Amino acid sequence: MSTYDPNYNAASDWREVLKATSRRSRVHVPYTETQLKGMFRRFDNDGDGFLSRKDLENAFFELGSKFPAWRALRAFCHVHENRGYINLDHDRELENLVKYTLKHGYSVH
Repeated sequence: MSTYDPNYNAASDWREVLKATSRRSRVHVPYTETQLKGMFRRFDNDGDGFLSRKDLENAFFELGSKFPAWRALRAFCHVHENRGYINLDHDRELENLVKYTLKHGYSVH
């Protein structure tokens, strides 16, 4: 008998095949702090050591956020110190950004 024939009637129809193949679950592996730090540094497009809101929006898009502009805005509210950017060379700001991102469960697909 096939794994696509759960009722053992020796005939698999398309519904049984579809049901059996759709059960495959994707494994979600959370990003590590090191991976996220590297990723955020990579999105510093002009290389000045600062992330603008647009840079951060692009990073959250890459992470798979459904609403990257909103997530970037919320991250800014949690991380930056009333400036228009996040300083990547300031350890506390980068750490807070990574903690915020980890809290929201982004994972490697």
